[in-house]
Amino acid sequence: MRSGITTGLFLLAFLVQLRAQDLQRRAFMGIRMEPVTEDVQRVMKLPAIKGVLIQQIIAGSTAEAAGLQRGDVLLELDGREVNSPDEAVRAVGAYRAGQTLQYKLFRAGKTMVQQTIIQGVPAETYPDLEVTYSSVKAGDAQLRTMLTRPRHRSGKLPALLFIQGIGCYSMDTPFDTLRPETQLINAIARQGFVVMRVDKSGLGDSRGAPCESIDFYTELEGYRQAYAALQASAGVDSSNCFVFGHSMGGLMAPMLAKDFSVKGIVAYGTIGVNFMEYFTNTRRTIAQALELDAAETDTYVKRECACAAMLLSARLSREEAVKLDEVCDGVYDILLLRSEAYWRQLYDLNIPALWQAYQGKALAAWGSTDYISARREHELIAETVNQSHPGNGTFLEIPNSNHGMYLASTFSEARTNPGPFNPKVTEMVSEWLKKQLIWKMPENMLPEKENVQEVLWMEGIENAYPRLSQDGSKILFQSNRSGKWQLYLMDTDGSNVRQLTQGDHNNNFPDWSADNRKIAFVSDRDGNEEIYIMDRDGSNLIRLTNHPGRDIHPYFAPDGKSLLFNSSRDNRESFEIYQTDLKAKNQTRITQTPEVETCARFSPDGKKILYLKGFPDGSDDIFVMNSDGSNPVNLTQTPQMEGWPAWSPDGSKIIFSSRRNGAYRLYEMNADGSDVRQVSFAEPPKYDARAGYAASGNQIVFNRQMDRTIGIYLLKRFTNNPTNHD
Repeated sequence: MRSGITTGLFLLAFLVQLRAQDLQRRAFMGIRMEPVTEDVQRVMKLPAIKGVLIQQIIAGSTAEAAGLQRGDVLLELDGREVNSPDEAVRAVGAYRAGQTLQYKLFRAGKTMVQQTIIQGVPAETYPDLEVTYSSVKAGDAQLRTMLTRPRHRSGKLPALLFIQGIGCYSMDTPFDTLRPETQLINAIARQGFVVMRVDKSGLGDSRGAPCESIDFYTELEGYRQAYAALQASAGVDSSNCFVFGHSMGGLMAPMLAKDFSVKGIVAYGTIGVNFMEYFTNTRRTIAQALELDAAETDTYVKRECACAAMLLSARLSREEAVKLDEVCDGVYDILLLRSEAYWRQLYDLNIPALWQAYQGKALAAWGSTDYISARREHELIAETVNQSHPGNGTFLEIPNSNHGMYLASTFSEARTNPGPFNPKVTEMVSEWLKKQLIWKMPENMLPEKENVQEVLWMEGIENAYPRLSQDGSKILFQSNRSGKWQLYLMDTDGSNVRQLTQGDHNNNFPDWSADNRKIAFVSDRDGNEEIYIMDRDGSNLIRLTNHPGRDIHPYFAPDGKSLLFNSSRDNRESFEIYQTDLKAKNQTRITQTPEVETCARFSPDGKKILYLKGFPDGSDDIFVMNSDGSNPVNLTQTPQMEGWPAWSPDGSKIIFSSRRNGAYRLYEMNADGSDVRQVSFAEPPKYDARAGYAASGNQIVFNRQMDRTIGIYLLKRFTNNPTNHD
């Protein structure tokens, strides 16, 4: 836990309990201060060395609202002298946001008494994340919950409950968003998850007994109620809920799974064996971090373990144990930061049995410089899970990460001089979480074999963006075989290849008109990527766009009178969807969002537009909206990358590519996003993309790619996997 001291100055964020019937924000004074010294007394001509000198006023705080100023000396709060920042905190601790606070201060040679209304601590705010404050009831306590979700995501998302370690500190961090837990939570939310944290009893906004006084099971009940609330939250996919347990939280996670469905657990820096065995294991690594020699280590381990045994296994009180060995008094100063009942309940737990009973996926993650927990215990967690449920347990070592998720290269550095938050924690944990979300095809949907016909494969050549003609006899595509992208036409068996465009420039992203008489495409022949149309034989070339921004991905409307395209003309950092007539007289922007929107296609009846939306976290989802841009609906809502959606001829199905199974494969779904089915099964390292239907609906043309070779293939319908197009 951070102390809040910065270069000798103190940030006073007064935390108080609020009205019992309404768990409001805690109050905060918002001043940086330091004790009054003899020098301060002399310079400011104070009558005595009393009070605290205000060095800074924090915006939005009680101090700002009260008109306090830098250089004021705060003497009393509610009639109580304050001669240190700690005394000031204690003096205001009983107050609530909205209550009146009386204070005495010294300013410009005068002493004055005034009063003010206490302001609440501000909420955490981020441009791309939404933080919602709520609460849960757990026994006699009411606990603050904080739900973080990405602003750009709609619908039901996977979720994760973050359970902190053993310390009594608030997880609500509006003034310290660089704290490792906060950075990890926000990073996971940016990957498309809803993430909940909860403040323990007596901390932050939470009401109840002081955190230090409650026992293990009382604390666990708070997390049980929080997880139940998370699963029931609007916008949460209850079938994809995870728990991240940090330190002691990693032990509580499998205990939650006894009563709830938990798809996956990440246990970081936790305990994997009985507590006394853990205690013995880690006293030796702590001694290593303390740089003790062999003899000192032996003495240290014996002393620590003997004192712990008296408290836990012998069940002696602190006073009784200290009478037997007064050395234990110093040991208990640290151990008894939590209640004796807490430790004894922890001691009694059969920890391996918890993991043995857990049926979900488990990632036991250990930082390579974490001297507070033991590597071998994390390996044992994975082994125990796999003994009962083969393949469900994974051990992960995160390099140069200490117990607090800070960067450090050695145990000693981890203790004395750790660096900033280790981004590898986010990277490696997020990768594991996403793998657990990969969509698995039910056995009864697997085909007997992939019914695929190779049309064109030229080693080292990219033949991309294939488009079938209306009668199914021709394929329009682009190829770089000449060194530049050019458009080509061929029969569906790969014969009679004819080049349609020429020149030392690129021509790509082709599309047919519905009657196959016109071809739309992108060309940089005039120095910039613009949209052109021409007749099927390459004649009657017309330029439709003329703008410094990029214009790409043209797709004809069903009536052949206009087309959709993407352009960066209004935002060089993004793409939006536009529509133009074929005479280039009327061009209108359809979407107005900060995200990247591409691959827009009209539905066969022209009433809807299907498109791809890219998000800041690198993922993509497939959306559908009305043709005027209204009522956008997310059809896929996955943290994986999706791509190249296309309508079936009757508008009832959508074919698209997705990485939900690791590499790009083709999937088909209903037009409302339901009934997703995998329809291509390329063997790695090949992958499939850029698909489109034949007019009959019984064939799909697509690209299969490996390294720098892109081939064109036809997919026939599976005999045991029919659709209404057969």
